[in-house]
Amino acid sequence: MRANGRWSNAVLQDVLFVPELNSNLLSVAHLTQRGADVRFTGEGCQLYTQAGKLTCSGQLQGKLYIMDM
Repeated sequence: MRANGRWSNAVLQDVLFVPELNSNLLSVAHLTQRGADVRFTGEGCQLYTQAGKLTCSGQLQGKLYIMDM
């Protein structure tokens, strides 16, 4: 995942793999149920840990929020 222009490793638990998809999808509800804080603005989105550390950020492109993963 990339945040603040730097790449870092992350472990995603309880994921589903769909080989036919060309992109990865994240469930915001699943992330927030596990304690993450996800913030959306008119320009992008940010994903924070329970401790408040920025884990990943993305940009709004059209009507989709795109995160580098």
